[in-house]
Amino acid sequence: MLRIVAFNPAEGWARDASAEVAHDLEGRIGAEGLEVSDSLTDFIESYLGRPIGAQLALPLRP
Repeated sequence: MLRIVAFNPAEGWARDASAEVAHDLEGRIGAEGLEVSDSLTDFIESYLGRPIGAQLALPLRP
């Protein structure tokens, strides 16, 4: 699985930024109507846990 890691050597830390990047990419793809490759789609969907552009159903209030 592909991961994106953010590094800050000055502060001595590194962290997985994959989910944040996937969410940001989904937003740009939707806002700009971009077409993306299958591999990029797979990356984004693996971190979102759902297809790109699919919205989760919200419970209805009575």
